[in-house]
Amino acid sequence: MSPFLPGSKNAMTEESAEKLYSTRLVTVSGPPSQYVKLNVGGALYSTTISTLIKHDSMLQAMFSGRMEVLTDSEGWILIDRCGKHFGTILNFLRDGNVVLPDCRVETLEILAEAKYYLIQELVQQCQDWLSFMKKEDVEPVGLCKVPIICTKKDCDRIVSSTTKPVIKLLLNRHNNKYSYTSQSDDNLMKNLELFDRLVLRFTDRVLFVKDIGAENAEVCQWTFFGQGRKKAEVCCTSIVYATDKKQTKVEFPEARIYEEAMNVLLFEERHLCARCGGDAGRCSPPRAMPNAQQLLTPPFVHAQHSSSLSPQRTSPAPLCQELAASSSSFDDRRRLHRGSNMSSSAARSDDNA
Repeated sequence: MSPFLPGSKNAMTEESAEKLYSTRLVTVSGPPSQYVKLNVGGALYSTTISTLIKHDSMLQAMFSGRMEVLTDSEGWILIDRCGKHFGTILNFLRDGNVVLPDCRVETLEILAEAKYYLIQELVQQCQDWLSFMKKEDVEPVGLCKVPIICTKKDCDRIVSSTTKPVIKLLLNRHNNKYSYTSQSDDNLMKNLELFDRLVLRFTDRVLFVKDIGAENAEVCQWTFFGQGRKKAEVCCTSIVYATDKKQTKVEFPEARIYEEAMNVLLFEERHLCARCGGDAGRCSPPRAMPNAQQLLTPPFVHAQHSSSLSPQRTSPAPLCQELAASSSSFDDRRRLHRGSNMSSSAARSDDNA
């Protein structure tokens, strides 16, 4: 039975209920060392008056007696804002500086709170951090940079210094000792053109390197690296024996090259932001995604009452839907099996007749 009903043993009187839910406007003033209790959108904080009045802001006006604040019956000062980033606000008021997150979305949220509380120094810090993360390219769109190396030492240094997968094309006609077959020149150009197409398509996800060194005896060779180690190698040259001399044959195994290029993408480290799911440091406010992408990457939901950094994911589809789909497909297969059995039995009866 509810305590608000007259017949309950612990029936709450109108006076006690009014006292519990009553709020009033008061003026806060006291020594700087006095602690105050803050209820910011349901998130509870406790700090000293000296922290709140340290910077010229709206909080200084609220807790220096210049503005009235709203309190409840338990003495909590009520602030009608989301309390998710209020801890960051307090840290900035205490130290005059704060470490902002790498997530662009959360930095924008902190910027909005700083503007509301009129903390100009924090506003400027957020804007500077957002400008640094943005890193606008002044180069034309589609311009890609491919390092050119000559030695194996250079290749090892590049592979070990990046977290991206690496695709290296060795293309050096000076290594050839024999004449080429009739199709070799065309295949050399095809390998080079495929390399250029892959660079344009995956330049943000893969580091492409062109090797023109003479240390390797090959003329045309693809090498694929992932997580700092060589994963695959595709050699496009071979020696063939003609009637009177040896010749160098250059091939273009396009399907094999595509296969290894897609396999090396499995070793890509996407560095997804743990807060919003975007690229870390470059994540932007969430936008509408196609249905297929929504199925692959479920959206993140942040708890508004907590300042925890761990995101909560939406729950997956109910298990009953998967069971229903599997049972329906099983019924279809069973009906097809019955139909095939009936047709085979009818054919056998006709043969016997």
